[in-house]
Amino acid sequence: MIKILHRLLAPSYTQDTSLSNSLSGDIGHRATIKARYSRTGLKLLLNLSSMRRLKKFVGNGIRIYRLEYPTTYKGHKVTASGLVCIPEKQTPSAIICALRSTILAHKLAPSEVRPFYGLELYAAAGYITFIPDMLGFGSSKHLISPYHNHEHAASTVIDMIKAGLGFLNSQQFHFKKDLYIMGYSEGGYSALATQRALEHRPIQGLKLKAVAAGAGAYNIPETMSLIFDKHGHSNPSLIAYMLYAYKHMYEWNHSFEQIFKAPYSNLVHKAFNGQRSIDQANELLHTRFDRLFHNDFLTLLKNPKLADFSHSFVQNSLHDWLPLTPVKLYHSKADQTIPYTDSVSTYETMKLNGARNLSLNFTKPLTHGEAVFDMAEETFAWFGAIDNAM
Repeated sequence: MIKILHRLLAPSYTQDTSLSNSLSGDIGHRATIKARYSRTGLKLLLNLSSMRRLKKFVGNGIRIYRLEYPTTYKGHKVTASGLVCIPEKQTPSAIICALRSTILAHKLAPSEVRPFYGLELYAAAGYITFIPDMLGFGSSKHLISPYHNHEHAASTVIDMIKAGLGFLNSQQFHFKKDLYIMGYSEGGYSALATQRALEHRPIQGLKLKAVAAGAGAYNIPETMSLIFDKHGHSNPSLIAYMLYAYKHMYEWNHSFEQIFKAPYSNLVHKAFNGQRSIDQANELLHTRFDRLFHNDFLTLLKNPKLADFSHSFVQNSLHDWLPLTPVKLYHSKADQTIPYTDSVSTYETMKLNGARNLSLNFTKPLTHGEAVFDMAEETFAWFGAIDNAM
């Protein structure tokens, strides 16, 4: 039913070549319109989805564009993609960069999902919304995602913001020079990575106003230790995916055959080929770590000083720095995917570093997948209060 409604309410469009544009310097973008929704159409679609509780934030219709833009991967230029969502209203809008949670299937990238991913609703609340697919998905799906790599997370998002600004200017969309960032799960990690990078090197003419980060793994060594102390995980694909990504990114000395036991040393390649969802990848793996991983590898994980990959965990952690922009951390104490103590550790460390405008907010005791809606509601309200106060 929801797919039929989508076809009726938001027909797909072919490429509009008038939207293609080259920006100044060596930065360029290519935009095509993906869909257009009226306010009424959005509310009808939300009534049939798991996001119906967010219907109250829909204040206007939206236009959604798919944007391709250049970024870097391991030092090489590549083409990435994402969405630019424009609210259909008369007054200038602030910008939200909304960062997706962990996905494995290529078809679940924000620019690929029909009718929409969900983060587009920030545009329905009145914000110009940038939604990167992130590397390894969309136009860069031929790459292995640099999952939980802080440099690639930040650069992919920042390059999307820059290209998005160029697109807005080329199409003469009026906007406020204020930026908000939100993300959950992998998106929470990417949000803090982007915040840290922007505070070090801001985008000229754009002011970062606030950041909301939910249930990301920020203190990676501590989180991995807590996870592996439990001897198993209900979502083994998420744990294996991080190790798989780091193995490719850092070319660890350990082979896949030394990390994973047979038959999983071969099945991980099938699990992470972009054709399977998290649940489908879980079916190929084992929930018990002693069945999935070699004992020698598990021993090294518990003694990180002995492992050639320990530096990867430390280098990509995001808990130990001083955020200057207001930031709210969100987590559910019932989260069985990422321990909520990761957010507690991050909050406490940042406070010790001198963070002033920082808070830790616990959602209702919901699962990792459910708590995102609590965070979304609070983020709508928080960003709205800041934006309306100006």
